[in-house]
Amino acid sequence: TLTFTKRYLQIADRKLKNVDYSRTRCNDISTIVRLYGIEAGRSILYNEFVTAFSSSKLNHNHLSVLVDLMTCLGSLN
Repeated sequence: TLTFTKRYLQIADRKLKNVDYSRTRCNDISTIVRLYGIEAGRSILYNEFVTAFSSSKLNHNHLSVLVDLMTCLGSLN
């Protein structure tokens, strides 16, 4: 498993060999919001919560309400 910091990814600028960028995802919510907007950040945040709580029996509607509350003002709160 490779761990890259945000700074390293900016420097590398997609020039790493043997990395499939069509299947690579960023899970840094602040970067997603800054580059693509709050709706993209909301989507990634929701997917991260679903992945984190996949083993529990949480209702996905509750996770959706939580993410909506976190992003309702147009920024992460």
